[in-house]
Amino acid sequence: MTVRYEASDLFWDVLNRIQTGVSTTQQANDLLNETYGKPAGAEVALIYQPETIDPDDFIIREARIMQVGYAVSSNPVLPRLTGFEGQELTATVGWKFVEAYGGRVFGKSTNAVSTDLIDRRLVQEDNVNLFGFGIRYHYDFPKSRSLSFPLTFDAFTRDTFFFPEIGDATFLNRWRLRMDAIPDGYDFFLILGQNPTPDFDVNGLIWDYIWNIELFPDPLSLVGLGMKFPKINFLNTVIQAGFFGGYVGGEVTFEPLEACRISIHSYGFETTSAFQAQQLRLTGASVSFIF
Repeated sequence: MTVRYEASDLFWDVLNRIQTGVSTTQQANDLLNETYGKPAGAEVALIYQPETIDPDDFIIREARIMQVGYAVSSNPVLPRLTGFEGQELTATVGWKFVEAYGGRVFGKSTNAVSTDLIDRRLVQEDNVNLFGFGIRYHYDFPKSRSLSFPLTFDAFTRDTFFFPEIGDATFLNRWRLRMDAIPDGYDFFLILGQNPTPDFDVNGLIWDYIWNIELFPDPLSLVGLGMKFPKINFLNTVIQAGFFGGYVGGEVTFEPLEACRISIHSYGFETTSAFQAQQLRLTGASVSFIF
């Protein structure tokens, strides 16, 4: 069971200013110009995931309750603010390498130009139903004379259908390939996929809908390189860091107790199909309890 929180540095200020409203066109334009091209977001989640999974068992692999918020200003000629806020409730079941999942997001969205923000809140209901199917695969390469250290390969793909109450239905694919080489306790890893951070699969599926992620964005946005250092005796500390999809990121994990794990992380996510065009950096922490 994991409790997870993360946010960008601008999110709560932007949210407060939108909710309290502005009184003049100049104030509205100031808000939008100050945040132009700087996405702000936050996520709070309660996640259940089994610590170990027997692939031959039909089992609930994840249950999630999550609150998410996002806002970005764009178009400098006539500044426009788009945003989404909602609660995601989803569950995933799996058997062998196949999984199915579904849920609902109780959301609200805004899409307004500067003059629309004066003395009113242009927020509309934007509830979204979602369901989809995924495939996960893991392979451990056998040791040999030419391979003296552990080498693993992991892959997954998720095909998700989003059915919003406003707008058109959307089909989006999230995919990931990861290769780990672990010589002398160090873990060097290569990740290929949209937003190739080590923990992107932990973030809710609603992010795919908000960003409208593409199957193949800019090639440089698909590559992540990182390293996990050997465990340090102090609180069983593990550090990992790297360059993921164009942005530096990292995580420090502590295990003060056998049944408790604490992580502090900061990762940058690309919210467009370009490379280093519009970063959303989420910094946060999580506490996991292992039963």
